[in-house]
Amino acid sequence: MESRGKRLVALCKNVNVQMLSEEEASNHKSPQNDSSSTDDEPLTVKRNRWTKSQPEKWKKNVMKEKRSMGQPYRSTKGILRPAKTPKPARCDGYQCEVCNKFKNKSLSQEDYKQHLQRRDQANAAKANDKIRANEDTTFISVSFDLQSVLHIPSSQVSMMYYSLKLCAYNLTIYEAALPNKAFCYAWSEVNGQRGSSEIGSALYKWIETIPTNVKEISLFSDTCSGQNRNQYIAALFLYIVQ
Repeated sequence: MESRGKRLVALCKNVNVQMLSEEEASNHKSPQNDSSSTDDEPLTVKRNRWTKSQPEKWKKNVMKEKRSMGQPYRSTKGILRPAKTPKPARCDGYQCEVCNKFKNKSLSQEDYKQHLQRRDQANAAKANDKIRANEDTTFISVSFDLQSVLHIPSSQVSMMYYSLKLCAYNLTIYEAALPNKAFCYAWSEVNGQRGSSEIGSALYKWIETIPTNVKEISLFSDTCSGQNRNQYIAALFLYIVQ
């Protein structure tokens, strides 16, 4: 204990302690509290560490939003990406009955030209409606189609492949205007089949969700007579507009 005390005394003697009087302490100014700086000097404001971040304004998130909406954007590498353009419609005969007839030489050249003209007119009308839907809030343009039959449950087991499965149906309605909302109406064969009554019910359910400011609707679909192109769907539209 005595040796430790002697060491502490020796250390204290080697430390130079400078004491300031009250007058000197009042005249002493720290650089942080120095108020003698002129007004011309810029003031440095510390950033608040609790400031809320705004992820929606980040460059990467803005780029992702523009890309998802089909608008032109600049990538992370600084490359300017153009806006999305719709692909030209194909009528190569894989799903078109008229084109298959023409390839098999069972359709005249004149009828085939009229078919191509109707195709071009329909595609032009769809493109014009898409532009109008993006500019006019009282107009909506959609396309709808029934997905291929879904078998439930889905499995790769061989015994499951040969088992009897439940058939499910899905009607998808896709809006042409940005941000391209999609609505899926699904049901199984327990609830109904895939005829015009079920398609009409799904369309009626979707029309009920449309905002009240919408005054006009255009719908595009294939010419499947059992689902879309029949008197029952036409009667549904007449019932809605009355």
